[in-house]
Amino acid sequence: MNVFLNEVELCDLTGRKGVEEGLRYLGNLMPTSSLVVTLGEKGALYLGDGELLSQQAYSAQVVDTTAAGDTFLGFFMAAVVSKSDISTCLRRASKAASLCVARAGASDSIPLERELVSS
Repeated sequence: MNVFLNEVELCDLTGRKGVEEGLRYLGNLMPTSSLVVTLGEKGALYLGDGELLSQQAYSAQVVDTTAAGDTFLGFFMAAVVSKSDISTCLRRASKAASLCVARAGASDSIPLERELVSS
């Protein structure tokens, strides 16, 4: 099972102030789950099978963050379904979210798959 949280949700849920501390705490409670924490402009963290991976955010001129989390999650899961390794899933999701936040709106801001390749 994949669990997605943002930084605020993780800290609120676990009662931990540090993201890595909260992530490892939750990982101990849910050892068979893969956990993904989005960190906005700081990127994202993944914890699964005892492995902690970090993905930096791509640089973007932020216009609107409304659909950033949904975009990240959607592109991450699309990469998972296509059998990509987790590093690739994180990279694609982060790239898509960076394109998303550079545009105004919700569904209108979500990039097309081909935009990840062309940027």
